[in-house]
Amino acid sequence: MQDFITQAVAIGVEKIMPAIQSKLMVEAKEVYNLMEAANYLNMSHHTLRKKVDQCRITYIQDERTIQFRKKHLDEYLDMFTKQIQHRHANFQSKK
Repeated sequence: MQDFITQAVAIGVEKIMPAIQSKLMVEAKEVYNLMEAANYLNMSHHTLRKKVDQCRITYIQDERTIQFRKKHLDEYLDMFTKQIQHRHANFQSKK
């Protein structure tokens, strides 16, 4: 039974390992394309594109390509987190 469990775990790890490796590679980068940045922010590329069009997120545009610095993506996440915390605090104070 132990061999079966060990083998099942090994098969599971082999299946998810490419996803883990790609996530680690994306997180190690300093400049992201649209798809990578959307993945980093855990949103669709369509939503990220709307945020670019609305100037709600800092980006770099080189002729036709849009790129994002990791520093700016992290700043966006911090700002978004603070907005949610502020809304939550306001909601709690109204109770």
